[in-house]
Amino acid sequence: MLRKSQSGKFIRNNRGMLSADFIFSLVLAFGLSAVLFAMTFTFSMAEVSQYVVFSSARAYSAGHLDSAAQEEMGRAKFSELLKNSELAPLLGSPDSPWFHLSGLELKGGTNAGDTFADYSGYQGRIPFVGARATFVTKLLTLKLPLLGSTDPDGDGFTAKLTGFLIREPTQDECWNLQIKNRYSAIIELDTRYAGSGTTNAAGAVSKYIPMEDNGC
Repeated sequence: MLRKSQSGKFIRNNRGMLSADFIFSLVLAFGLSAVLFAMTFTFSMAEVSQYVVFSSARAYSAGHLDSAAQEEMGRAKFSELLKNSELAPLLGSPDSPWFHLSGLELKGGTNAGDTFADYSGYQGRIPFVGARATFVTKLLTLKLPLLGSTDPDGDGFTAKLTGFLIREPTQDECWNLQIKNRYSAIIELDTRYAGSGTTNAAGAVSKYIPMEDNGC
C-alpha cells in the first residue's frame, strides 16, 4: 500500500501499523477483562451476602420468648457475620471500595402489614416474611478506556437480598392464642380434668402445662 506524504512523495514504509493495532486491541481486551472480573467477583460476593441474609432470617425465624427476642437474635446474627475477619473488609464497612451490605429488615407478620409490601402481588399465596438487606456493589462502577463508564447515570448498582422463612410462633403467641384458650376450654369440658396442673399453689394459671405437643 502506498500513501502520499505532505510533500507529495509516496511513503513506501508501513512499519509500525501493526503495533498500533496491537495497542488498540490490548487496551480493549484489558477493559473487557476488567468488566468480566468485576462481574464474576460481584456475583460471588452476592452469593456470600445472600447467605448472610439467609442466616439472619434463620436466626430470626426460630421460636423464642416473644417477637422482640426473635428480632434481637436475627440482628445479632447479621452483625456477627459482618464483623467476621474475612467479610468485614469487603461487606461490613460503608467506606469499603468493593461492596457493602446494610439495611437489615426483619418482618414476621405479627401485625397487620408486617410483611414486605412490595411483594403484595403474591400476598395470600406466599407469606413474604423473613429478612431482607441492601447489597451495594461499588466494584461495578468503572471508567474504562474505549468503553466509557459502566454507570453513566451515576445511580450505582444495588440489589435487595432476601431470606423468606416462615417465623415460628413464640412462647407468648402459643400461650395467648392456643394454650390459654384451648387448654382452658378442654379443662372446662369435664370436672374430671380439674386439678390437672393448670394452676399453681397461689391459684394462678401456670405457664407450664403438660401437653403432648408444644401447644401450637
